[in-house]
Amino acid sequence: INRAVKAAIWADQEAGKKVSLITVGAKAKGFFGREEFIIGSHPAPTTETIVELSKAIAAEATAQFLGTAEGVDEDSRPNRVVLFYNRFVSVLTQEVTPIQLLPLEPAIEEGGGEAFQREPVFEPSRGEILEHLVPVTLESMLQQAMFNSAAAEIAARRVMNEKGVVGVLIRCG
Repeated sequence: INRAVKAAIWADQEAGKKVSLITVGAKAKGFFGREEFIIGSHPAPTTETIVELSKAIAAEATAQFLGTAEGVDEDSRPNRVVLFYNRFVSVLTQEVTPIQLLPLEPAIEEGGGEAFQREPVFEPSRGEILEHLVPVTLESMLQQAMFNSAAAEIAARRVMNEKGVVGVLIRCG
């Protein structure tokens, strides 16, 4: 993950974009620890802390995006928030996956058109609905990413343990 994030950061910096980073876990903090663009750091999630941690990160990222976080002005406000995580595919395969959290992208139909052709009517107001749904959506996306990463880590450890047992059997046999 760290190398994929570093490549994305370099690409954005070469394009003249300012980059900010919120790290999760000791490896990410250590990998990017001396970089000046780190604006926040959180411990690695456990199964007990994933929900609370995803809420905290969603709130922090949203405040940065909206420009309401301390020390953020119009010039330093990010124009998008992207999450990189290990997506669990199988025991042997995990994929580094970036997803854009903010701004939220409209749903696209399989035929290529937008999911809604006409403006829906909202009651309560659109603002009240979004005020509630956007944080819940971000928290859900972060929780999904954290659970995927945890599954990928467990799978990697299991594979390494099985390889270790095979190594011992070969040496003893």
